[in-house]
Amino acid sequence: MGSKIQEKIKIVKERYGYTNKDIAKLLSVSESSLISWSTGRREPRRKYVIQLNNLIKIDNKQLEIQGYKEMDIQADYIIDLQRKQIESQEKEIEILKSMMNDKPVEAKEWEEVEYDFKTTVHCRYKLGKGFTRNIISIDGSTKTFADLGYTNKSLLEDYFRIGRDYPMDEHPCDQLLSKESIKIVKSQTKTMPSLLNSLKNFYNTHYLTMPIVYQSKKNKKILKASICYLKVLWSVDPIIIESKNKFVNS
Repeated sequence: MGSKIQEKIKIVKERYGYTNKDIAKLLSVSESSLISWSTGRREPRRKYVIQLNNLIKIDNKQLEIQGYKEMDIQADYIIDLQRKQIESQEKEIEILKSMMNDKPVEAKEWEEVEYDFKTTVHCRYKLGKGFTRNIISIDGSTKTFADLGYTNKSLLEDYFRIGRDYPMDEHPCDQLLSKESIKIVKSQTKTMPSLLNSLKNFYNTHYLTMPIVYQSKKNKKILKASICYLKVLWSVDPIIIESKNKFVNS
């Protein structure tokens, strides 16, 4: 059973962007217990297997194929799980409302934002695979990238890969970023599934600002700092993310 449990935990993480701590909280177990299941050191009780199945919404037929008997789902667990999800989303909505109220003029200022280069990205949710990222277009000056050792050809062919779908955290363009900037990007995309569910019925557009540092191609020691302004259109399919990047002292 060990490998199956590890796979289920992996699916929940990839599909919802949850951490070990998040999943442990949903299952009402300690984080150390969940880690022991993930590493195969211990086997979970059957009720936790059922709860994981509910999280990834596997139907009875699939369970039988995988060697599990028909689900014995308790109604009180389902209600409790839904309540936790609703409470979590309500908190996220309140936080986002506060953020937007603090910056009411961003929408008006967007068209006036200066940039060195800008991109348009499409994000889609694929069942069982999570969100994908596809850079649709790039426009502007790439002079600063030349200073970092990248040619226009390598930028387009090796990094930006215009028109190609990649898993959200595996796009080649992330190789242009410093390690710290990759952490910032991942922290923003980690909660995208739950944020999407919370935002799609409340807001059409969301604005973000992130510090991004690009690294040189060869030794990774030459760094160029930039400010990345993001405009996210949640209520369309695919989700559209427009970014305007301005290098500092470029």
